[in-house]
Amino acid sequence: MDGTIDVPIPLDPEAARALDQPERREAAGLYLSAMLRHGSGGLALAEAMFAMKRELRANGVTDEMVDEEIEAWLAERHG
Repeated sequence: MDGTIDVPIPLDPEAARALDQPERREAAGLYLSAMLRHGSGGLALAEAMFAMKRELRANGVTDEMVDEEIEAWLAERHG
């Protein structure tokens, strides 16, 4: 995400650990930015997802690659 600022936000320890991964921090930042700019709700989430998808595509990531990562994550999580 270009043109961003790091802002300290108080979180519970479990949520903070979830943000250890840079990808999760970026996704959370996209969602929070959209939510605060446009109000809460599904529209903000959809806008954040579309923005992330545009950025991923610009970096050569395909829908298939994302699907594979999601499947691997689900398999790992639900083992």
